[in-house]
Amino acid sequence: MPLAKKIRGHSMRSLTRYNNRAACWGVYFRYGFLGALLLVLVVHPALEVLHQFSADTPLRFSWEVFVFQPILGALDDSAWPVTLAVGLGGVLIGGTFGALHLRAVRKPFENVPRPETTADLEKCVSAGEGEQVEFKSSLRWDRNLGKVNKALELVIAKTLCGMMNHDGGLLLIGVEDDGNIAGIEDDFKTLKHENWDGFHQRIIALASSNLGGQYVGLLRSHCVLAEGKAVAVIQVAPAPTPVFCKDGNAQRYYLRAGNTTRELDSREALEHAFEKRKNV
Repeated sequence: MPLAKKIRGHSMRSLTRYNNRAACWGVYFRYGFLGALLLVLVVHPALEVLHQFSADTPLRFSWEVFVFQPILGALDDSAWPVTLAVGLGGVLIGGTFGALHLRAVRKPFENVPRPETTADLEKCVSAGEGEQVEFKSSLRWDRNLGKVNKALELVIAKTLCGMMNHDGGLLLIGVEDDGNIAGIEDDFKTLKHENWDGFHQRIIALASSNLGGQYVGLLRSHCVLAEGKAVAVIQVAPAPTPVFCKDGNAQRYYLRAGNTTRELDSREALEHAFEKRKNV
């Protein structure tokens, strides 16, 4: 299958969603629609009921009086100016909540680099590895052995753990230590679904099983083409609480230090975990 087809439709798909403009507009639409629906079918009829209570006519509870008549009255042709105004108010209120939701989702990633285009990626690669940037040549395909090596996946999990325990970071899979673009096409071939979607799902499974499902939301992932090869771009947000990486039967604590990921000993891990919890 051509590479373009393998990543088409998924190149901007993230682990937490809301990575692109279309997805953001989708959030605004859903919140706005729900806001309009709530005000037109609930608030407006409720105001009609209160208006009836304010009249001198005694009222006795019935579904017809308290539910059906107010809703039908709100949708009546003669009431459309008020209904329209209420609906627009609902759209504005819902859109505001949508914006607040997007802001909350994006906030953990605001200090993490995000290359979206080939030019962005090449600039990031040319700058080299650093405290917030790490290169890995593959997810699970060992180029030296010519076969799948699950130990490489554990290295990826350790890197994610170290970044979460620090200030977050950017993991580029498909880039060698010297900046050479290796691509992740060989990784594709080892997966049930030999495309970006399969790769994406493997990252989710890896983070969930080694770090914990509650930390999947700290990851964003998309794919960028460079030199005709696919590179996985994974943003990692800092975790509010200490993150441990499962290694066999052991739980290990990793921290990003400079351009490396280091395992802390028991004393260091306790001190850093304590400081992290104190700063939440």
